Amino acid sequence: MKKLVYVVIAAILFVSPLSCKKDDPDPSTTLATTAEADAAEDSKSGGVYKGTLIGSSGIIKIVLQKGVKQIEITLDGVKKTLTTTSLDSWTSGEEIVDAEFTKDDWTVTFSMDENGETGGIGFNIPGHPNIISVIIKEKSNAQVKAYEGTYAGDDTGTWNFIEKGGLIYGASKSSDSSNGSGTFTGALVGTTINIELVGSSAEVTGTVNGNTVSGTWVVAADNKGTWTGTRTL
Repeated sequence: MKKLVYVVIAAILFVSPLSCKKDDPDPSTTLATTAEADAAEDSKSGGVYKGTLIGSSGIIKIVLQKGVKQIEITLDGVKKTLTTTSLDSWTSGEEIVDAEFTKDDWTVTFSMDENGETGGIGFNIPGHPNIISVIIKEKSNAQVKAYEGTYAGDDTGTWNFIEKGGLIYGASKSSDSSNGSGTFTGALVGTTINIELVGSSAEVTGTVNGNTVSGTWVVAADNKGTWTGTRTL
């Protein structure tokens, strides 16, 4: 998928670079079947935020509710849970400014406005530069699901996205550095997926089958292929 454009999506969805390295093996986890966010946090800075990571491939979950203040990150099958002392005097509904979460040599800095609508995130995780994250706030009545996958054909690469309430937000990175990385949006209607790549005329469609997704992409007659993914969060 050539000529993808990297952008920052504002408000409750944000995109940012990071770096990473491998560590302890990630234990298997059970996928949630309903939203994990507390209804009392739906319009506050606390709650649950979920997203995908690209460059290395992974997922992220930020939990700020019911006394829990942590960030769970899985990268290339390796999981760490980061904790913080920055929010010891913070109460949900107050602004979060550069709260630092750490575990070993991994550090994540998280900010969010008092309503949980506009935020930012920064990463300092040695090893693999320029990974992109796409993160959104989960609501008690709108679960966020994250999928990790790849695409193949006339171009190959990584293809991850999140889905919330039928809306899709994601990022892709080509194996060919000259094609770069980019973001995309889309919609899920029933089991049918339609995606629009930012800055591209590509036609991307697919279907959901349980916890797997698959489809096709076409830029031109000589630039097309398939994509697949699996839900991991």
